Amino acid sequence: MAKKQLIGNREKALLHVAKSQLGMSEEAYREMLESVGVSSSVELDHVRFDAVMDRLKRAGFRPAHKSAKRSGMHKEPPWEKKRMLSKIGAILAELKLPWSYADGIANQMFGIEKVLWCYPDRIYKVLQALIMHQKKQRLQKD
Repeated sequence: MAKKQLIGNREKALLHVAKSQLGMSEEAYREMLESVGVSSSVELDHVRFDAVMDRLKRAGFRPAHKSAKRSGMHKEPPWEKKRMLSKIGAILAELKLPWSYADGIANQMFGIEKVLWCYPDRIYKVLQALIMHQKKQRLQKD
């Protein structure tokens, strides 16, 4: 039986760039790795690496072309996602709901397991859904 070839440092670095670009927490990153059957990037073979990269790309990761790297065009403002995720966190806290509730909305709306893995425009739609839920809850209290 042939031993599977593990990924190299270049691929591991790409994973960490994607994690950073998407603003993923360490917990969300670990959950994603566990979803393909590993606990660390050190254990990834090329097949599992490709599966992880597919998920990251669906979540909004865009690897930068060399010319874009030189020009600085690949830098996306991290505040865009962070601000919306912060607002989602505040609404969930007010409603006493876990993050898995927002993840469920993202999964139902877009087929993406975690809201953290979504593009900013999709995070915005999850935020809007939570705002509507928040308004309904406030009306029921009155």
